[in-house]
Amino acid sequence: MDPNPVKVLDDSAHYERFTAFKISLHWLNRMGSI
Repeated sequence: MDPNPVKVLDDSAHYERFTAFKISLHWLNRMGSI
């Protein structure tokens, strides 16, 4: 685990944005296929 809390927070925020991006992309694909 990285001892730098700012680095950890930045990594988790980046991961959340990446996950939200994948989810929105998934929903766009589903709505486009209907």
